[in-house]
Amino acid sequence: MIGLPVGAVFDGDAIALQRNVRPGDAPGVLDFWAKLGWRRLSWVRKALVCLTALGVVFAACAAVFPPGLACGEEPARDDAAAAPAQKLDVVFLLDASGSVGAGMWSRERAAAVEMVKAFGQSAPKSRVAVAVFASKAQVVVGAKSLVGITKKSLNQQLKGLQIHRSGPGGDFGTGTNFGDALNVCAKKLQNTQAAGRVGVCILITDGADTSGNKDKAKQVADQLKADKHHLLGVFVGKSEVSESAFRDLVCGAAKDSPMFRRADDFSALEKSAASIAKYTAEYANARTAHRPPPPSDGRLLW
Repeated sequence: MIGLPVGAVFDGDAIALQRNVRPGDAPGVLDFWAKLGWRRLSWVRKALVCLTALGVVFAACAAVFPPGLACGEEPARDDAAAAPAQKLDVVFLLDASGSVGAGMWSRERAAAVEMVKAFGQSAPKSRVAVAVFASKAQVVVGAKSLVGITKKSLNQQLKGLQIHRSGPGGDFGTGTNFGDALNVCAKKLQNTQAAGRVGVCILITDGADTSGNKDKAKQVADQLKADKHHLLGVFVGKSEVSESAFRDLVCGAAKDSPMFRRADDFSALEKSAASIAKYTAEYANARTAHRPPPPSDGRLLW
């Protein structure tokens, strides 16, 4: 090798240095070895290769695993609370048939007021309409457009609702027509999805359909569900036959649907109204966010 003070040979891994040959030494005998391989830059190349491989592993993990992955246990999270509240369009269908007396109507109306309050807390950006039905249905609150649930005038309108039967048959008749009531709800919700909102129809009754056209009610109920609206049926009374027929209309094959509730009387309904509305808002919120519905509070029957 050139430039060294003595002769030297590089074998690719070390340099062999040879001092001047002393008298008596055989020519070419190596005086000592200088192992200088560690000074070469091959370790840098190896280190960079290792770092590159490690970086590829981290990048692959970041692509495969979701963000927020943590070691150990994370605090329990309430998904219903974590998800943003949906903007609901809620249509109440209140039974004003001949079987609903003045006292019962007062309780039913009060239950609607409590539900509106609960919806206002669970989904404050909701809007409301109210229809009263008997032989026919008519929108009595939010006829032109649904009313913001936080408006003070809403409660006043609800508390002032009366059943007018001044003439033969009154304004709504005395029968029970689910098909006409549900059709009113469908019309009020026809622009709901286009507005980025979620439709909820709440049908409250104390009896069976007497319109003679039960197929119409079933057809409209099925269409509401097909349009991704939520139908909640609340039966008030102790008639097992009427309850069973109403449950079939609301739930279809899902006999244990949490979107069906029953109360022995309108007083019991009034007491449970807030919890019904709260659960319904959570249910609509979860289903719209494609999450499993919240567990039922176990009070399908009161």
